[in-house]
Amino acid sequence: MVGYGAQNRTASDLRLIREALLGMTRDVMRGVPDVRSVDGGDGVLIVVPPNVPPAEVLDRLVREFPAALERHNGAVGESARFRLRLAVNVGPVASLKDGVSGEAIIVAAHLVEAADFKAAVAASPASLGVIVSPFIYETAVRPNQDLMEVASYSEVPVRIEESNTTAWVRLIR
Repeated sequence: MVGYGAQNRTASDLRLIREALLGMTRDVMRGVPDVRSVDGGDGVLIVVPPNVPPAEVLDRLVREFPAALERHNGAVGESARFRLRLAVNVGPVASLKDGVSGEAIIVAAHLVEAADFKAAVAASPASLGVIVSPFIYETAVRPNQDLMEVASYSEVPVRIEESNTTAWVRLIR
């Protein structure tokens, strides 16, 4: 979440925001079998089984989260409104006793924290900022028939640990 720990938020605001995000996540992923969500406090990690096409997941996220955010933000006071930064990646994930692990999760965590992505979201009125890995862009975005949607993504540099890569960002109002 963007600015989750902002000073103007009360404990009630934080609780309301977390409950809203968890509910939105549940609603957006409804009908996708075996989805696993891990509550991270100021965000949620969603792990989708490998048999679900990445394009389907991305479509759900960019189609349904903005409307859910608009409904929530229109129904609460300023201090309980929020915006999201969302990273989408794909790769092997290992299930652990109390969570999940894997390179794909680490890369997604770096993507969502990428400086250029955070700056782009902060400078825009977008309710949802989406950053996708190169693989997601090449397999789920670029082949899209809707050329306006493809054009809505911008390439940004990302520094991950000791390497540099690129990712693609879309800002949605």
